[in-house]
Amino acid sequence: MEELNLKYYYAPLSNAPFECQSSGILSSPDGFLHGKRRLESSVLILVREGTLHMIQDGKRLSVGAGEYLFLYAGLEHEGAVP
Repeated sequence: MEELNLKYYYAPLSNAPFECQSSGILSSPDGFLHGKRRLESSVLILVREGTLHMIQDGKRLSVGAGEYLFLYAGLEHEGAVP
């Protein structure tokens, strides 16, 4: 298995322990744009290749390969066009 050297991108708001509710893998084709939503749970996204463009709580974020993004519970997020 390939080792990922992840770079810290977006800090959690607290030092509370994490509990995993679900996991999955998304391989998105060109032209995919994540819809706008607000979740009751937080989401940790690890980017293996390419760049993920998101907006969280009005802040535009671009996360590249080897980086990760933390989407906070209760904050609105959506995909963004680069």
